[in-house]
Amino acid sequence: MDITILYDNTSLRDDLISDWGFACLVESERFAPILFDTGADGRILLINMERLGVEVGRIGSVFISHNHFDHTGGLGAFLQVNPAISVFAPYPCDTIDGAEQVTLVRESFEIGPGILSTGVLNSRSFSRRSRDWSSS
Repeated sequence: MDITILYDNTSLRDDLISDWGFACLVESERFAPILFDTGADGRILLINMERLGVEVGRIGSVFISHNHFDHTGGLGAFLQVNPAISVFAPYPCDTIDGAEQVTLVRESFEIGPGILSTGVLNSRSFSRRSRDWSSS
């Protein structure tokens, strides 16, 4: 499995544009490439993809980790150049227009062979665990 950072607030390469947000490409022989998050700005996402030699048309799906603009802001621009794609996003997520197929993920879900989502995590789950850990 290969993971290529496409969008981040820092870069070691001078030819890539840094900006607040995150996106990466997940590749494996077992499934079509997955765009994990889309950064905050679609223009920057697409420029960085081009400079890294990533062909937009070969990406098989998009997975959105959570509904914050710095992870979803580039989705619209990406879908304008590749609308025939499946998007997986946590429920609720109202920032998806233009995708061929949208799957809102509530519970654990297999996106592809060996690729799983936990489903939606909420702060109540974490705080309950924190109380359990602190009492042990």
